[in-house]
Amino acid sequence: MIAIREGLCYTQNMSDTLTVRVPGREKEVWQKIAQRVGEDLSEFARKAVRQRVQAVQSRNGSPWDDLLGTVSAPGPSATNEYARLRATSFLLR
Repeated sequence: MIAIREGLCYTQNMSDTLTVRVPGREKEVWQKIAQRVGEDLSEFARKAVRQRVQAVQSRNGSPWDDLLGTVSAPGPSATNEYARLRATSFLLR
């Protein structure tokens, strides 16, 4: 009996394809390193790009920086009792 799991192919969750051209020698080096760490070349490249993006964002800031922040607002402290009260009043509307 063969059990088929949903999401067996990780590419189902991928939305776009990025094609990158690199010199053949560089690709060979990447493949060897990826094999040494137990990854295929695609996963190795994705992780490398993520690390590069994180490094640039840590130096130059994230594009989300101007959208995220905190705001001070008057109100009672966030307690379970207050959360239940708010949920109950919302449901009773």
